[in-house]
Amino acid sequence: MSDSSESKIWRIVARVDDEIIVKEGNRKVKVVRSARNAVVQKLCNSVGIDYEYGWWKGRRNVGKVMFVDLFLGDPLMVMKDDEVEVEVHNVPNQFYLVDDVRAIFFTGESMKAENFDSFGFYHYGEGDSEKYHLLGRNLTIPTTITGSKSSEEEEVIALCDGEDFQIQCPNCDDDVPFGTIIFVTENYRLLPTACCNQMNWYTAEEMFAEDWA
Repeated sequence: MSDSSESKIWRIVARVDDEIIVKEGNRKVKVVRSARNAVVQKLCNSVGIDYEYGWWKGRRNVGKVMFVDLFLGDPLMVMKDDEVEVEVHNVPNQFYLVDDVRAIFFTGESMKAENFDSFGFYHYGEGDSEKYHLLGRNLTIPTTITGSKSSEEEEVIALCDGEDFQIQCPNCDDDVPFGTIIFVTENYRLLPTACCNQMNWYTAEEMFAEDWA
C-alpha cells in the first residue's frame, strides 16, 4: 500500500480576466512561482507587451511581485485527484488598468525619445489613449549610468522644461525641441531628445546639481 503523502500536492489557483489558472506540484515555492509567471504572461499578453523572463528577480522587482500576488489565491496542500475548488483557495477577482500593467511591466529599456510628449506622457501606441503619465511611475535606469551590474528603478518625482537647462541637444547640437521634458528621479535625470531620438541619462551630480535642490 502506498503512502498517502505521495498523493498529496501543492495547488494554487489564480484568476486574470475571469480566466482560471491552476498550478500544481510537490514544492510550494515552485508552484507559487509558476503561478506568478502565468499571471504575468497573461497580463502582458492582454495589454500587448512582451513578457520579460526573470521579471521577479532582485529587490527592484518587489513591487511587481506584490502586484502579481493580488491575483493569486491561497496555496493549499490537496490530494492529487481532488477537484479544483476556486472558492476554497480564496481566489480574488482582481481588477486592473491597462496603463498600470504597462507601466509596471514595460521594461523601459526599449523606450524611444520620440514617444515622449511635452506633458510628461509616454505613448506606447498610435491611438491618443495609448499612453500613460510618467510622474509617480518608475523608470528603468540603464546600467551604463548606474555603474552597477543590473539596471535600477527610480520613481519620477518631478518634470521640468528641458529648454530651461539644456539649450542644445547633447547629440546632434541642434536646438532642443520645444516641449522637451526632463524627467527627475532622486538620483538621475532623463532628457529624451526627439530631434535625434536619443535617451540622454545623467546623474543628479552631472546635470546642474545646484539647480535641483
